[in-house]
Amino acid sequence: MADLSVSFGRSPSNRFPEAKRIAQLLPSYRCVGTGRNERHTVTIELSPTTEDTLLHLQHLMGIISGWKSSSVTVDADVLERERDFARLLAETSACYRAKRNVPWNDGYCIGKDSPADERRRFGCRLENPVRWEFKRFGSGRMVNWYEFGDLSGDHRLYHIDKKKILEALTMGISRSACALCPSFSQERLEAGVSLLPDQIDIEADDNYMIKYSSVDRGMALGIMRVERYAFPLYGDDEPEQPGDAVGRDVPAVRYSDIAAQEAALAAIEDVVGLPLRHADYFASVGVQPHRGVLLYGSPGNGKTLLAKAVAGEADAHLEIVNGPEILSKWYGESQANLRRIFERAKTYAPSVILFDEIDSIAAARSAMREQHDVALISQLLVLLDGLEERGQIIVIGTTNRIEAVDPAIRRPGRFDYHILLEEPNAQGREAILQVHLAKLRTEIGVNLQELASLTDGFSGADLAGVCREAGLVAIRRALGQGMRPDEVRVSHEDLVRATDAIRAKRSY
Repeated sequence: MADLSVSFGRSPSNRFPEAKRIAQLLPSYRCVGTGRNERHTVTIELSPTTEDTLLHLQHLMGIISGWKSSSVTVDADVLERERDFARLLAETSACYRAKRNVPWNDGYCIGKDSPADERRRFGCRLENPVRWEFKRFGSGRMVNWYEFGDLSGDHRLYHIDKKKILEALTMGISRSACALCPSFSQERLEAGVSLLPDQIDIEADDNYMIKYSSVDRGMALGIMRVERYAFPLYGDDEPEQPGDAVGRDVPAVRYSDIAAQEAALAAIEDVVGLPLRHADYFASVGVQPHRGVLLYGSPGNGKTLLAKAVAGEADAHLEIVNGPEILSKWYGESQANLRRIFERAKTYAPSVILFDEIDSIAAARSAMREQHDVALISQLLVLLDGLEERGQIIVIGTTNRIEAVDPAIRRPGRFDYHILLEEPNAQGREAILQVHLAKLRTEIGVNLQELASLTDGFSGADLAGVCREAGLVAIRRALGQGMRPDEVRVSHEDLVRATDAIRAKRSY
């Protein structure tokens, strides 16, 4: 196993005494030097540890990330992105707590969200994405388990190299925050790999095909998965060509990316998240979940982001529908495009279909003059009413003007659950700024409370713009002063200037 070393020196931050106190609670703590030269270091083996150690380390990293005096190394290799490691520690800690709160926790780490689920991961929920795929250590490229193996001479059989798969997984996890999880088990990892097939008969198994070199079409490189291609969005009802396949699209957005919308987040989790993850419970109790949810509120406050987050958290395929994209000048083609979207969602279920700015295609029919616009809404109503036969699909609509949406769309059984996303108050703006600033390198002394008071009336999108603008201000300042890239940090003054710039650009 690798060794994780976290080190920091004296800092002008008022949280330095707190960091020092927490470091002393961790194993292998040592202090070298005195006064301005003192340096505090903790060294931990990257292997399952106790919950207290994990929480203390997470707390410490949350304090010292971004300090000039701090450094994090794994077997003497310096990690350049300390904030990323701090985020992974927080995710690992949250994942461990979630496991303790589910009654089927023995299956939680292998991807079970209910006892009836099939396993979807080798042995760690965080480290291994869906379909038993994982990242090759050091490359950052997604690698499938079936890429580890060799073709037979006649190209009929593909022999899986389980030893290499296990080595790659062990290497990746042994150098990540997941290795510190008290629930991590090497035995569980090995058991997952052992369940893989020893070989694949390419002629008999239509899920795989031979992968050839793009340079030499006669050179076989291995095998690849055969995608079940969805119908195209436009044109004839013919299967797409392999190069145009859409595939399952699960957003990378999570609830942790959303701030200042706690009430809306809790509501959509109950109405959308639970049915997507625990459909068997709803079926057992006999409860019919809501099929349509309408998110409304002023622009820029996270309606689309919230819809993406609930799909990401539920590991659901996301179809995003923008009105102009499905409209066609040919009669009946717009309705056909809409049907294909629902069919594709059914293929990749569980799925979320997001109608962004739904009032653009489902405005009140009394205000419409064109027959084809009325026909499109009628097709949407038919599809919504038939969701029970289409499997695990939930439809979300977003709008800035809920009164403009056709009443038939909003009636019970369709988009009957309405969730308001309000403009953030001062506390909410502070939380949003904290989320965005966590992705930037900032100087010590950024006053979030002052920034929140200066941004009265700003939406979440405005606040994201402030942080981007502050980064540009800092870069221009650094170029003018001849600073090196690694010396640039966003200051409180940069954020104040950015606030004034964004306010001047606002036209609403």
